[in-house]
Amino acid sequence: MSQENVEILRSGYAALRRLDAAAVADVCDPEVVFESRITETDSATYRGHDGIREFVAQLSIAFDWIDIELLEIIDDEDRLVATNRFRARGRRSAAEVQQTFFHAATFHNGRVSWWSVFDSQDRALKAVGLEE
Repeated sequence: MSQENVEILRSGYAALRRLDAAAVADVCDPEVVFESRITETDSATYRGHDGIREFVAQLSIAFDWIDIELLEIIDDEDRLVATNRFRARGRRSAAEVQQTFFHAATFHNGRVSWWSVFDSQDRALKAVGLEE
């Protein structure tokens, strides 16, 4: 396990919990590609640090607060899959939501270079070539 990459991911999650776009961008490569998937048919791709800032701004508009609990990590050097429990409260509805989801990520020079959200661990593992 690449402890450095795990710590980078933990720092990114801590920044997301604070809705701190600059700190999220700091853990990402300047050319990062982040793919957000709400459903299989509703997805968005954010590119570079500007894209990361836009994504976090969208989170800030949608939610009063968010929490991401890291449950499991499977990794191999510069690739990893994280299982997470996402909790949040909607800004308009005040409804609280909870969902388990999976991040797949790759790293380059100590930063996240690609980051994507999946609805299953199998799909996330396949995306980074870590099929079990």
